[in-house]
Amino acid sequence: GRGNLADPFYERALSIALESGDWANASRGYQNLSSLYYCRGDLARSCYTAGQALDLARRAGKKDLEFLSLAPQAWAYHLQGNLKKASRNFRDAEALEKENDSSISHLSGLRGIHHADHLMRRGEADYARKVTQANLKICERYNFPAIMSQCHRILADLFADAGQHEEARESYGLALNLARSISHRLVLIEALLSRGRWYGKIMKDSAAASSDLNEALEYARAGGYRPYEADIRIGLAWAHLAAGNVDLARGEARFALQMSQDMGYHW
Repeated sequence: GRGNLADPFYERALSIALESGDWANASRGYQNLSSLYYCRGDLARSCYTAGQALDLARRAGKKDLEFLSLAPQAWAYHLQGNLKKASRNFRDAEALEKENDSSISHLSGLRGIHHADHLMRRGEADYARKVTQANLKICERYNFPAIMSQCHRILADLFADAGQHEEARESYGLALNLARSISHRLVLIEALLSRGRWYGKIMKDSAAASSDLNEALEYARAGGYRPYEADIRIGLAWAHLAAGNVDLARGEARFALQMSQDMGYHW
C-alpha cells in the first residue's frame, strides 16, 4: 500500500537489467513501472513504459512477455479513454496468451481483471462475465486470493448493473472477505470502493457507503493512488447525495473532476 515509495527499487532493477543486456528482465522491469504509474495516475508514463516493455519482449523473443506487456498498455489506454486502442491491445494479448497456453480461453490474472473492467465499460457484460468466470476458475485451482477477490468484485458489479442486488451483496462480501485476508492493499481498496459506490449510488445507503469509501480513501491517499482517489470521491458524492447533502456531493464531484483532468483520467 505504499506505491509512493516503490520507484527506486523498480528503477534499480531495471537499470541492472539494461546494463547487462538482459532484455527479458528489463521488459519485466518496464511492466512493473507501467503498473506503478497507472496506479498513481501518471498515465502517459504508464503507456510509454508498457511500450518499452513490449519492444524489449520482442527483442528478447519472448511471446509470454509480449502479452504481459500488451495488457498494461491496454489498461493505460483504457484509463485515458482511448477505448479503441485498448480493445485492440486486449484482443492481441488474449490471442498471444491462448497461443502460449492452449488451456487458456481468456486473459487470466490481473490481465483478465482489467480486460473485464474494460468490457464492462464497453457495455459487453456477457463477455466480461465469461472472462471473469474463467479467471476465477483458474485462480481457485491455484489459490490466488488477490485475483479471486477481484473476480468476485467484478461479478458483484455485473450483478448490480443487472439489478440482482442480493447476488451483488453476496459477491461484494466474498470480495471483501478475501481482500481482508491478505496484505494486498490495492485489492482491498477496489473491494471497498465498488461496494461503497453500490451502497451510495444504487442502494441509497449513505452510512454504509461512507464507511466503505472513507476507509478506502485513507488507503488510497496513503499510497498516492490518485485514480482510485478520484473514483472514491465520486462514490462519496453519491453517498452525500443519498443523504440529501447536495453541497457536499457537488464538492466531492468537482474535486474528482479536477483530479481526473490533471491526470488525463477518463471515466
